[in-house]
Amino acid sequence: MYKSDGMIAYSLEELIGKTDEEIDEMFEIEHTSFGFERAKTIDKVNYLNINNLIIDNLKKLVSECQDAKDHHQLIVSNDGDIFILPHSYLRENQLTNDIDCRFTYESFCQYNGYVGEEAANDDDWMGKLLDWIVIDWVRNNKGYIDFHME
Repeated sequence: MYKSDGMIAYSLEELIGKTDEEIDEMFEIEHTSFGFERAKTIDKVNYLNINNLIIDNLKKLVSECQDAKDHHQLIVSNDGDIFILPHSYLRENQLTNDIDCRFTYESFCQYNGYVGEEAANDDDWMGKLLDWIVIDWVRNNKGYIDFHME
């Protein structure tokens, strides 16, 4: 191992047979879940955990989004944190295609009533969204989910 001015170098022989976790530790790499730790602690982004997923909490999360401002993305992390983030936030923070994203849905396009106060007051829409999140979590679905069949 060679360490100087914040640089760490290992020979190939030192790395062979190591797990990803061991290599991360050797190189002092710290991982956060999809930038979610930054979103939660620094940027104070609103989110909901799957363990607290009830219709009223989902309505609150949806109502806090501004439908006319941007497209939005519902993302569920491997930790069960549910975020509905504007595309501009995702772009600014380069939060795309991260391995710690359990699943994400097709974008909620702006001006279509998927987020915001009006969406939160639509009991039919909120019931469907709640059911989809629960189903995808329980089935351990992963990746991008385009839509659910009715």
